[in-house]
Amino acid sequence: MPTTLTLFHFILSSFIACSGQVAPDTSALQTLSHDGLDRRYGMYFPPSYDGSATMPLVVNIHGGCMDAATQMQEMNMRSLADAHDFILVYPEGVAEEGSDDCLIWNSGPYGDTLDNKATADDLGFFELLIDTLRSDYAIDADRIYATGFSNGAFMTHALACYQSDTFAAGAPVAGMITASTDSSASDPCNPTRPMPMIHFHGTQDYAVPLESAEYAVEYWREHNNTSESSTDSVEADGLTIERYSYTGGDNASSVEYYKVIGGYHEGFSRIDYEGSNSLDLIWDFFSGYDINGAR
Repeated sequence: MPTTLTLFHFILSSFIACSGQVAPDTSALQTLSHDGLDRRYGMYFPPSYDGSATMPLVVNIHGGCMDAATQMQEMNMRSLADAHDFILVYPEGVAEEGSDDCLIWNSGPYGDTLDNKATADDLGFFELLIDTLRSDYAIDADRIYATGFSNGAFMTHALACYQSDTFAAGAPVAGMITASTDSSASDPCNPTRPMPMIHFHGTQDYAVPLESAEYAVEYWREHNNTSESSTDSVEADGLTIERYSYTGGDNASSVEYYKVIGGYHEGFSRIDYEGSNSLDLIWDFFSGYDINGAR
């Protein structure tokens, strides 16, 4: 699977050249110094961006042993960004101990002694990254969202736990909460407001057990104090997709969960839920919320 900086440069350059967009030159990975490390991230701007009006920002987070280039391929939201006028940023993790090329995220637990291969201050990195992008570009501070695959989904949960004053909604794909949800832990998951979340998980995901993902769904459902629920399902392309919707939460928050029967550890861009794949569903969900709740 291609993961090189050269490929990332080629893909972004091609899209920028084809679209003729008026936007900063972000065709290669950019670098941000944080906590003694040079951290990298890539960006994508829709053709409509000219800096005259603010746009939403979607933070799209790669899985373990992936990078920004592969995430842009696996969870490709560029056409959605073009159609709906939002900016994309693809941050990169730090190589785990003993590896030069397996980039991972420190999604917690924090302050505990549990095994965690990642030790970088990723929460600090995301805070600095968002501050930097808001300073440099026309970003709507009320409409910043996070999504990620696998280890990137773990990090999405961590951002929802610890930076709920920044992120308006989250979309973990094939992931779980690794931060402690035990209020007696030294640094537990502690969102300060209702957090709208949309989840996707396959029943045959052997990397992240289904029960771990469903525990996360239940955590956010209870945190948001949802009072209504509904369930439906569709069958398409040999897959059965069950949708669980929990609504009526504080600030009109909700939690949605798509269980892909027979699905593996994947991004689910191949699913067809009433004409929408997971990326369409993620943006539709995001677009219904800002930092203050339902729009």
